[in-house]
Amino acid sequence: MWREWRSFPGYRDVVPVIMYHSIGGHPSYLTTSTTQFTEQMRALKLGGFHTLTIQQYAAYVHGDLRGLPERPILLTFDDGRQDAYQAANPILAADGFHATELAVPGWVVHNPGFSVSWAELEQMYRGTTWDVESHFGFGPEKVQVSKTGTTGARFAYLQYLPGAPGHPAHLQTFAQFREAFTGNELWGIQQFRAHLPGFRPLATAIPGSNYGQDGTNDPLIPRYVLTWLDRHFSVVFGGDYLDQGKGRMLQIAGRFSPRLSYRMSMGPKDTLQVFHCRLADFVSGVPIADERRCSRPPHPPAPAASARRTP
Repeated sequence: MWREWRSFPGYRDVVPVIMYHSIGGHPSYLTTSTTQFTEQMRALKLGGFHTLTIQQYAAYVHGDLRGLPERPILLTFDDGRQDAYQAANPILAADGFHATELAVPGWVVHNPGFSVSWAELEQMYRGTTWDVESHFGFGPEKVQVSKTGTTGARFAYLQYLPGAPGHPAHLQTFAQFREAFTGNELWGIQQFRAHLPGFRPLATAIPGSNYGQDGTNDPLIPRYVLTWLDRHFSVVFGGDYLDQGKGRMLQIAGRFSPRLSYRMSMGPKDTLQVFHCRLADFVSGVPIADERRCSRPPHPPAPAASARRTP
């Protein structure tokens, strides 16, 4: 694969965005091995890619392409996972690469060992390898949305509230949802400002990558959530653009919109061949439906017909 990476076609007017979660952590569909991540960064280095800061990417989102280098790319890490920081930091620094961490303030204290600490976030914030931004404020990414115990994305559904004396169980009102949603986001920003003096929020990532386009119990939610986030952040990240289902009337189509930046989600199945294929399709504008072939396993070769000997 190295020859293919060295000859990766040049581009300058689009920016692929890569999304990592765990690096070298417990095996899961969100975990990239340290060896795999090292190979991917080596491939980007050989291919002449240039990683962007979140400030550079925000300028691009708003139409300013003047500061983009050749073969620009943005590396993002969701959740503020400690395993990802500890594994990726020396690799990124050695390659001279830059990345953006989207951390969850509420997890910093309540999920030690899973999340980076405030001291580590301050090191990232003060250093030259990382930008630090907000994922969301607190709580699990999913909440109960019905009396049967069904769960849904925190920012996509009215939450089902258990009953209390004199108050039967019920769904939130839309007004209660708005208060909880905005309170969650603003509390997170406040925490960053308190622990990282001078912090100015530029970007956020929607928890669960669902603002209601993938399912909701109130049609008012998707437009409200996306509009509020766009008003308060220069960049709003979603999930993988390959995850676009049919019939989602409220979903933003395509790989990129100034309102929502989709990303390539990396996991254990993303070999160098898959990574190269998806990046090449992205920068050359191959239709998303056709790009799905990149992640399909190759067909095994047909068995060779056995030669017959003529007596």
